[in-house]
Amino acid sequence: MTKCLFYECRNPVEPGSAKCVFHRNRSQCNAPHCRNQAYARGRCVRHGARKHCMMEGCTHYRRAGGYCARHTTMLRKSNAGLVPHDAPPSIKVEHANTVVVLHEPLAFVADVTPAPRLNPADWAFVQYLLHDDERETSFVDKLQFEWHDVGQEIKTEVDYTTGLCIAV
Repeated sequence: MTKCLFYECRNPVEPGSAKCVFHRNRSQCNAPHCRNQAYARGRCVRHGARKHCMMEGCTHYRRAGGYCARHTTMLRKSNAGLVPHDAPPSIKVEHANTVVVLHEPLAFVADVTPAPRLNPADWAFVQYLLHDDERETSFVDKLQFEWHDVGQEIKTEVDYTTGLCIAV
């Protein structure tokens, strides 16, 4: 009985193939005489499935940012002082729809647009919880936004006194 061509696989091959049932849809590494399974770019991990660090001369494997763990940490430490200081200390805008609000004990990120999976009633409740009751007038008495769901446009109003979301 013939065994599967992959390294250390002891399963019998399928009729008319050199691979077993488990490996039938997997490819073999392109390196000569290698019997490992290919993961990326037709190669196994040993022969180059993973890319190397972008730092010149480094042979370690890269992480999500393109650099290995050592160089990611080194770059992060060297760029730590490069923060824009022109925004007021209480509010800094990081992205188009995200505002970072910095308070003394805590800093949190408040997204000014609802998440795509958050329904209008839940969004109204979140806004109600973030509402500042110490002001005479609310920063927003009624929030209006367009809700896009499966190609439909629903216009809603949120009443912060009751916390209800009403479709208009």
